[in-house]
Amino acid sequence: MLPFRSKRSNKNAQIMPWELNPEGGGGGRGQFALVLRYAGCQLRCPLCYALRYAWNLEKHLIIPPKKVLDNLKNLDKAINLLRPGTKIGWIRIQGGEPCLNIDRTIWTIRFGKEAIKQIHNQNLNKFNITRCIIQTNGIIFANLNSNELNTLKEELQKACKEINDIGRIIFEVSFKSPCIDGYQWRKFDQPVLILQIRGFRTLLNVAKSLWNEDLINIAIYPVAGLGPSIDEEPWLIPIETSYLPEELPLFHPRTWSPDFKENVLDTFLNIVNEYENVYDDYKKNKKTDNGSKIPLEELEPSPFQSGWLSYYKKNPEKSRQVLPQVLRKMSDKPPKGWKLFIKNYNDVLKLIPKTSDPQEMMTLVEDLKKCFYPTHPRNHYPYL
Repeated sequence: MLPFRSKRSNKNAQIMPWELNPEGGGGGRGQFALVLRYAGCQLRCPLCYALRYAWNLEKHLIIPPKKVLDNLKNLDKAINLLRPGTKIGWIRIQGGEPCLNIDRTIWTIRFGKEAIKQIHNQNLNKFNITRCIIQTNGIIFANLNSNELNTLKEELQKACKEINDIGRIIFEVSFKSPCIDGYQWRKFDQPVLILQIRGFRTLLNVAKSLWNEDLINIAIYPVAGLGPSIDEEPWLIPIETSYLPEELPLFHPRTWSPDFKENVLDTFLNIVNEYENVYDDYKKNKKTDNGSKIPLEELEPSPFQSGWLSYYKKNPEKSRQVLPQVLRKMSDKPPKGWKLFIKNYNDVLKLIPKTSDPQEMMTLVEDLKKCFYPTHPRNHYPYL
């Protein structure tokens, strides 16, 4: 039995716990994303938009894996109920943490593989190649034993062969801080960054073994998240708390530990150049500057990114403990659109102290553009 979160709107469509989500323009552009969410995560990140179901397993729907797979057969019925003729652009599996343990990881791969096959069997694919993006913090992969590694490789090998030229499986490893002493919300035997780096490298090694077998429909991407806006005026800036009272934005280069640069950024860029047949589309994306930048998932004024604010608003004592340590605000003026989702916005702002030097903060945010390109939750799946 595996825990999931589902949406009530899918009951009539009979595809629970899957969602048809209007990402990337949604039905207005003739496509939906097929989304699967898990409850539960081993981290407690303060900017988590999914904390209501990611931080605990209680009061959440439990569906047997077989039923999750069986309900994929009803995708065409669900599409016809929502918007006939609409296609599915991509698959996104997230949490919580979809790779919380090895069993969940294996089922996640199977869910993605079967979703790709069903989408194409039912002629619901928007593109010739359908991507399944698995969003993970990568921690589970840090300490897999040899048997578990073999099981992971065999499952990915089988999936790559079965989806062949109709699909890709993409692991998106979301790093929570580039600082060795950054956010840690539960005690591990090592800093979270070290575990994430080891997990990232393990995934890359597994992928390389498959690439060397000419199975090139798997890719691993590092993602910086969540960060400030670097392509429009920033309003809320996450601060790397380990550097307070110096106000450095999360993921600013001055906060990078050598481990992050050498084992994530440099390693990934070398992989991109070495395996151009896998990452050719990544290099061609103008945002990546010929493959030299990685995505930074940005805060933005949308329901997707405002859930954590409303959560803390309902828990004022926790707000006073957490928000002043994490965020700085650039202006008293709410970003356009936020009042639609947050009734007591000014009360929330009172809990977020202003930056001591707004102009310097803007300069620091500009520095991030040299290393990252912006991705927005509303439309960055897939990136390319």
